[in-house]
Amino acid sequence: MLETILNITIYLLVSLFGLAIGSFLNVVIYRLPNNMSLVKPSSHCPKCGYKLKWYDNIPVLSYLLLKGKCRSCKDKISPRYMVVELMGLFISLGVFLVYGLSLNYVIVTLLFMTFVCIVFIDLKHYIIPDSLNVFIVILGIASLFTKFSYGRFTITYVDKLLGFTLGLAIILLVFIIERLLKKEIIGGGDLKLITAVGLVIGWELTLLGILFASIIACLVELPLSLNKKLRKDHVLPFGPYLALGFACSLLWGLNLLEWYFGMFF
Repeated sequence: MLETILNITIYLLVSLFGLAIGSFLNVVIYRLPNNMSLVKPSSHCPKCGYKLKWYDNIPVLSYLLLKGKCRSCKDKISPRYMVVELMGLFISLGVFLVYGLSLNYVIVTLLFMTFVCIVFIDLKHYIIPDSLNVFIVILGIASLFTKFSYGRFTITYVDKLLGFTLGLAIILLVFIIERLLKKEIIGGGDLKLITAVGLVIGWELTLLGILFASIIACLVELPLSLNKKLRKDHVLPFGPYLALGFACSLLWGLNLLEWYFGMFF
């Protein structure tokens, strides 16, 4: 009975942690690309300036009770706010089920939360703020004290340092190619993201993540490029695909490598 109560309490705390971080992600997504402070002013309606009370800031519940409208001016609130909060909840629970209460849980949860910010910001503003990549580097430094493993594969601090080095090598290679072609082939934010993530997940999963991102991008972008209405104005933001590719690599990459090499050795 005591064990059941303890487990329920842990799941509840993990869920609340995810919802709280998800709520903060909305602040980051809105303010960071607009060069606004993440602390001041306090949360408010962007239309009428109404300062939200604590009961207006309860993740998911407040949105539902307010029926997606500002309490003061009744202006519609984007459903993105609730979606991001729910993503925070599911990310926290999902990572907990894989890693339990551990340093890996904290690192991977915060990494995936950062990916959420990157997806929404890059889709709208076509940028990946440097501060997000710096935060991932900080997570990478913390990850040097832990490792990811499955079967015969273990990602150690050596692999992570090589992953960071790989990112730097890719930056240099792209710089040389762009100088020769005299045009940009990939955004600087994307290159920094690859380098930063490499320090977290290692060179093996970084390469696999880039492969996943490229495949997903092709599956999504090729049909869009065939649409005559979208072809002229459509711009490919690669950041969201990289974020999704790296997430897939971290979740299933080691399993895939274990299966693949298991066929030969």
